[in-house]
Amino acid sequence: MFEKIKEVFHRIVNSRLTVLILAFCVMFAILVNRLFYLQIVKGDYYLNNYKLQIKKTRELSGTRGNIYDRNGNLLAYNELAYSVTFEDNITNDSKKNDTINGILEKVMQIVEAHGDSVISDFGVVLDSAGNYQFLQTDETLKLRFIADVYGKKTIDELSDAQKQQSAEDVIHYLCTDDTYGYGIDDKNLDKSHVLKLVTMRYAIGLNSFQKYIPTVLASDVSDETVAAIMENLDQMDGVDIAEDSLRRYTDSKYFASIIGYTGKISQEEYDALTKEQKKKYSLSDIVGKSGLEQTMDEVLQGTKGEISYYTDNVGKVTDTVSKKDPGAGNDVYLTIDKDLQEQTYKLLEEKLAGIVRSKLRNVMNYDPSTTNDSSEIIIPVDDAYNAFIANEILDETLQRIRRDFNHISGVFSINCVFRYLLFSQEHHMEDYLKTMSTLGDHAGLIGFGEHYNQQFVNQTMTCVVFE
Repeated sequence: MFEKIKEVFHRIVNSRLTVLILAFCVMFAILVNRLFYLQIVKGDYYLNNYKLQIKKTRELSGTRGNIYDRNGNLLAYNELAYSVTFEDNITNDSKKNDTINGILEKVMQIVEAHGDSVISDFGVVLDSAGNYQFLQTDETLKLRFIADVYGKKTIDELSDAQKQQSAEDVIHYLCTDDTYGYGIDDKNLDKSHVLKLVTMRYAIGLNSFQKYIPTVLASDVSDETVAAIMENLDQMDGVDIAEDSLRRYTDSKYFASIIGYTGKISQEEYDALTKEQKKKYSLSDIVGKSGLEQTMDEVLQGTKGEISYYTDNVGKVTDTVSKKDPGAGNDVYLTIDKDLQEQTYKLLEEKLAGIVRSKLRNVMNYDPSTTNDSSEIIIPVDDAYNAFIANEILDETLQRIRRDFNHISGVFSINCVFRYLLFSQEHHMEDYLKTMSTLGDHAGLIGFGEHYNQQFVNQTMTCVVFE
């Protein structure tokens, strides 16, 4: 009997299952001991000192390089400014839209209370009658915007119904769509208020594919706005004040065609980048749009930095993990001479003005084929104004106003009487007023223009812009 018990015991001891059970028991004992230590011995300590930490990585933009003439005269430079930003770290739940909209309402209230404005870079504006209209009058550009709204890569992917969408239809879609809507009551809220909310939400949505990328809600804000925002940060999760730089140009009138200008990269420009270039750019970047700013963009842009850090559940930074400082862009020195360029511009301006003045005649109909001598060809005023419309000079003027003035509160314009008569005759007046209304509140009057030898020679439009 004893021998049998001994044999069974020996068999159990030598079994692999026994070894496995013993190992499991040892690990279980270690786990129980650790849990006892954490929950009983150190329970009160960890409960009182618990903090939710989220690791974030953020890009740091490099400072754009300056542009100089051959003698070192500054032509393009950066100016320090402050922007109000928002980082979408709101929990994805049924109340996310309400939470974000509430934060944006608070931001808008503070910003506008101190004389600043939230961003207005959107494809829909309000006309003088307070109705929605597309910013772009060109059909292709308008459809490109609609395609972006509906998440289509090309215009051809739009359905016939989508191509026929009005500006109001687009706003309603963005406000109320079950999947992509912003949860904004576009029926009961003021249209200007709705447009501001939609503009900010749309800008935030452009960065949604890149987590923790802040979106600028208001740029070049005053010190008063900065102070008010900082005082209310505890009520606005994700909102912050960021140092920014504004691109400035010295005597831009003389160098605009050479230097160009900068602006926020568009979806179309970003899509046109190569795979390698997309590693250097994001949809929140400022890039060159034309001229040397565009041609030399990669040289002027500089290199991006990066910072990794931990934040608590309210977005406050608790610890910095690592930081890579951004690199400043390279300066560009041109071969042109600033003083020579200015004097040449003025001489050409005077010469061209003299030629136009000598050839301009106050007639509506003229056939140049009836004149054999080219020196006798005249410029009828009618042709001059039709060229004004056809060449979209008005649109270019308005684009420059938007570029030079960040916070437009109103525009006052003075037009010559002949332009008024011509626009009325050619049925351009309504289109002109709608175009002017895209700048905001607009008022104006009719003048008589300048005369030479009893003829109109300088039919001007003067705009006074209020910030």
